[in-house]
Amino acid sequence: MNTENGKFEKMQDELLASHSARISFLEHFRDHRQEGFGSYFADWGLDQKVEVKAPKEPWNADVFRTHPWDDSMEQDYGLFAPFTRDEMKSAPAWYSIHVKMVEAGTLQSDFFAYGTKAADKVGINRITKVLKENDSAEVEGCARDIMRHMGGIPKVRGRRSAEDCPTAKFYWNYRFAREISNELKSVDARTVYQALYNSSLWRKLVNTLEYQVTVLNNKRILAAFIAFIIEGRETGRIREGTQEKEISRAVALVSPLTSMRQLSMVETQEILALFNKVASS
Repeated sequence: MNTENGKFEKMQDELLASHSARISFLEHFRDHRQEGFGSYFADWGLDQKVEVKAPKEPWNADVFRTHPWDDSMEQDYGLFAPFTRDEMKSAPAWYSIHVKMVEAGTLQSDFFAYGTKAADKVGINRITKVLKENDSAEVEGCARDIMRHMGGIPKVRGRRSAEDCPTAKFYWNYRFAREISNELKSVDARTVYQALYNSSLWRKLVNTLEYQVTVLNNKRILAAFIAFIIEGRETGRIREGTQEKEISRAVALVSPLTSMRQLSMVETQEILALFNKVASS
């Protein structure tokens, strides 16, 4: 995909530095919910020629925001098959993809404006309210949320597309779920997807796997580790309210094993048994 990171970061910086620019940005997302949407991003260094297949049915706001498991998962994941693994880590790449999805009618532009407050769940309502009230903090917050959901604000927040961008989160969760379930036949892809998607494990895992050299990059070790976490929740060893702490403890428990044995050569179930033995000792 032909994107230009320098231009992209420059345009993000300019937008974040100007109240009037943020107002224009929100107005564009309100007024161009499909036709003409890409015109705003002509100078952003995006790939204007990128092609994205359309799903069987346009996504609604809930599918875009949370992508629950359904019969269309494989087909929706296949929309991004032409793109490389590195491109799927890139904020400008996801912006380029989303522009084309909006123009094709797969998404509506206001979907990107959803917020965490109950009153902000419907994007068009939030944009309309924010523009009417013209409160500087609210305008900036809405613009930042749109940017995060379009692909991320990597220069400003130092975070990843797969953390802030719901389409990227769906893509990576489903990719990992398929890879893990192929290695661990006793756990299906749906169970893995749901365990990853709605937990504090996701942020730790995606940053570890995609941006660090780690033993979890081995598919067998990763599959055993995810099964270790899933079983821990089912038995109560990992408590819902303290997942992040317990997951960090789990990583600390199993990490020394990887330097002691060639775990990548061991069957997944044997690795899982070893993890459980260390955890119970």
